Amino acid sequence: MSTTKNQIFTLMTGTSLAQLLPILAMPLLSRIYSPEDFGRYAFYLSISAIISAVSCARYEHAIFLPKEKRHAINVVYCCLFILTIISLSSFLIVVLLQLTVPQIFNKFSLDKVVYFIPITVFLTGLNQVLINWLNRNNEYRKISKVRVLQSVSVIGSSIAGGYLSAGPQGLIAGNIVGLIFSCFLMARFSLSKDEEILLGSYSKNRVIVTAKRYKNFPKFDLLATFFNISSHQLPHTLLNIFFGPKVAGGYYMAQKVFGLPINLISGSIQEVLRQKLSYTFAIKGDSRSLFLTTLKWLAIGAAVPTLLIYLFAIDIFVLVFGSEWQSAGVFVQVLLPAFYFRFICFPLSYMFYIAEKQRVNLFGQGVFFSTIILSFIIGKNFDVIYTLYLVMTFNALFYLSYLFLSYKFTSKN
Repeated sequence: MSTTKNQIFTLMTGTSLAQLLPILAMPLLSRIYSPEDFGRYAFYLSISAIISAVSCARYEHAIFLPKEKRHAINVVYCCLFILTIISLSSFLIVVLLQLTVPQIFNKFSLDKVVYFIPITVFLTGLNQVLINWLNRNNEYRKISKVRVLQSVSVIGSSIAGGYLSAGPQGLIAGNIVGLIFSCFLMARFSLSKDEEILLGSYSKNRVIVTAKRYKNFPKFDLLATFFNISSHQLPHTLLNIFFGPKVAGGYYMAQKVFGLPINLISGSIQEVLRQKLSYTFAIKGDSRSLFLTTLKWLAIGAAVPTLLIYLFAIDIFVLVFGSEWQSAGVFVQVLLPAFYFRFICFPLSYMFYIAEKQRVNLFGQGVFFSTIILSFIIGKNFDVIYTLYLVMTFNALFYLSYLFLSYKFTSKN
């Protein structure tokens, strides 16, 4: 048990540090790059993230399942084949859109960033496959090391890119350099230990058999993942299209500075809580008491920080990031109720998995995705603040409904 705890601690420490470093670098980057640059960068990142999430058809999560490495490597080959197809397809789609509807990208100079999306999709997918391979082999220290070094390389490359060339290309180059560096290190670590298996076990027939063996991953998880990732990434894309890169840059900064730490803290709480909820649910058939106690402490604990952020968000952004980032502070104030309920909901919503309610989750994620689209269909006729109020309201209602359902799922009766 102590070994497991040490492994979890090692992985969480590296992951937390890797996510914290870019936030600490933001005061400098926000003075090198303009809100418009970050807006176009957010457009590139959001599209890349949506495609990357499904670029291996979720087979990357099957890498852990085979008992022997010589069988697991077939899952890796399956992932790489699908990843290559998806990446090439995304390139062809970008070219086709540029030829048929160039006005969509040209209006806000997004044509300068879309061609970076396919290579980012490929590198991100490859990165996840290699991480899962190292994870399978219990190489947690190496994963943590790679994540921190990747974060440092992204920051360093972004700073250098900002001084060498104007525009979002510097940020994009930093992200791609970080991905290449990460993939190189993990490939090197993997080959140093499993070179014979990784390079000498390919069989087309075995890969096809493996794809059929684990077909439930794309069958049941692909659509839910697409809805989930799209619901969080789509606003970056739609804000660029309907309100321009400057507005999208402010939204990106608001999410980066406040949304990311919330996800990090609530994710850490879930790591601890899900074992306790799972245990009480399995042994007693009821996790309601633990659920309500945790809910109370999360709600109370987040209340004062939320109030302080609401009062001082604009001042914080102006002071730390510069006067042109005032809009990001306004966006934080608008989105704060959604941040608050997300912080409370995320650790407790693991009850969906404990109670095996994946179908309900799929439906819920589909509804959530639809509300984001609806917010922009209505809001584009007004202004960005009205639109974000709609986004915030639908987000808050979604998290409240998930809290209610999670509570209902705490009892087998």
